Amino acid sequence: MMIEATRPRFAALPAVALPLLFAASTAAQPVPWPPPGDAVLPDQPAYDQPAPDATDAPAPDCEAPTGFFMGLHALAYIPFGSWIDHPMAGTTTYSVAHPDDLDLFGPGGGAVFELGGKWCPRVGFSVQVDVSSLGTNEWVDYANANLSSVSAWAVQWGVDSMFLVEAVRAGPFRLEGRAGLGYRDATGKEHSADYDASWSYDFLKSGISVRLGAGWLFSVLDGLDVVALTDFVMGFPGVDHGELGGALAAWSFQLAVGVRFLPMEL
Repeated sequence: MMIEATRPRFAALPAVALPLLFAASTAAQPVPWPPPGDAVLPDQPAYDQPAPDATDAPAPDCEAPTGFFMGLHALAYIPFGSWIDHPMAGTTTYSVAHPDDLDLFGPGGGAVFELGGKWCPRVGFSVQVDVSSLGTNEWVDYANANLSSVSAWAVQWGVDSMFLVEAVRAGPFRLEGRAGLGYRDATGKEHSADYDASWSYDFLKSGISVRLGAGWLFSVLDGLDVVALTDFVMGFPGVDHGELGGALAAWSFQLAVGVRFLPMEL
């Protein structure tokens, strides 16, 4: 009689346990991140990111000095036109015939002070004050030679607001266009030694002035320009002789030479 050997029950465990262990180990492995392929990322919390530091834009290169400036110039004042004629010109007094070209006023000298600013690209603004003498030498010399002993003096002054435009730049050289509007006034007095009498030139009148001209500037140092200014100026009314000649505009040509200081360029 043959006895069949009986297998132990635990001999069947490997066949069942191995697949279970394999599945468990697979489930325990970390999921790759981010998911491969076209997988969509889950919504992430939004965090504020610091903005990069803003950089200042570079200042424009004006190729010329800019900023606040002040100037001081010597002035040559050259009046012209019929307003400078003496009221007696072309007339006869006490059998003395006076020449038609007899002038009461002539060239004089003075100074100009200006204060302003210039900006990119080519514009500027200034306020200037000028004062100068009005020459009376021609009239005084004529009177002393033909009439009586006379002395006289006269001065004019003005305040103008100026608009400035640099029309040309060539290295350190610049050409500046100038236009302005202002106020002008003048005064004077005459004295006769023969009659021991004095009288004021009250026919000189104050009024509005219009100015148009050009400036030549040359930079010699940082913050220092040599300047020449040439202007035509009309003041109205300039003189009013009443019945002797009426109101006449005061025309003049002014030449100023000096320096401008630009503190911001130092």
